[in-house]
Amino acid sequence: MATVGISPFILLSIATLGAVIAWPIYGNYLLVAFIANFGGAVGDLWMMSKLWRFRKCRPLQVVDLKSGIAIDTNDKRAVKIAQMLNAQKSSVRTQFINTWLKIFLGLSIFSFVSIMILSSTNFRGDILIGSKELYFIKYTSNSHEVALTLNFLALVITALIGDVIYLLANSSRQHKAN
Repeated sequence: MATVGISPFILLSIATLGAVIAWPIYGNYLLVAFIANFGGAVGDLWMMSKLWRFRKCRPLQVVDLKSGIAIDTNDKRAVKIAQMLNAQKSSVRTQFINTWLKIFLGLSIFSFVSIMILSSTNFRGDILIGSKELYFIKYTSNSHEVALTLNFLALVITALIGDVIYLLANSSRQHKAN
């Protein structure tokens, strides 16, 4: 069950990291592939964390449906596990982490795509994406040098600020609905 669920993530991660070692000149492009693979696998990893609880249930068959999954088993333990999973409410901490991850991954993908575009052009000049103090990307290109800087801390802080704003707005909407 776990082998099939996470094998694409593991194989593609090993392949991209191996390719970075083999061809370091393409490291930026391969990093984007690695991040895209990781971003695409987040749902698979989350699903595996839920399915892992059923690992001792026998016989077990997991069916992938369009709107989720179905678990077929005669094991009585599976009913208790399913009830526990259905009873769990999404805590504020879980919502905060999930929202932060989505914003952070979105900003990271935007930044890496911007870096790829900037590095593949012959643009001469300065580009600053973000503010002077909290920029995502700083690109400088002239006849003497080409410098490209990605500010990881800005991505983290901006994702945290966006997360707080989103959660406050979302809780405000929920209070108005009640």
